[in-house]
Amino acid sequence: MTVLVKTLINRSVNRIGAVHPSLKEYTIELIKRCYNEGIYVQISSGFRSNEDQAYIYGQGRPNYIWNGKVYGSKGSIVSNAPPGTSIHNYGLSIDYFLVSDDGNQSL
Repeated sequence: MTVLVKTLINRSVNRIGAVHPSLKEYTIELIKRCYNEGIYVQISSGFRSNEDQAYIYGQGRPNYIWNGKVYGSKGSIVSNAPPGTSIHNYGLSIDYFLVSDDGNQSL
């Protein structure tokens, strides 16, 4: 059974947080348009606090410390934007991924 567009929108809105209102509207429209083309899109991230960004920036940087707290971890680097420099920190960006037609697997 094909995932409902409403399901993709609800999941996405729950994940985008406090993005700019016009970006929220655009995001919902993007999901609908993609859906109508048989492309199933879900949003993974929107607004990020500086702490969230420190965690993401710290991935792959084991010795990374921000505001006196260790955020570093082993693994691959996933972001080059320290806290306060990502447009996610200002509610102006989203990240998305594709899902299978049943909505249960990311592609």
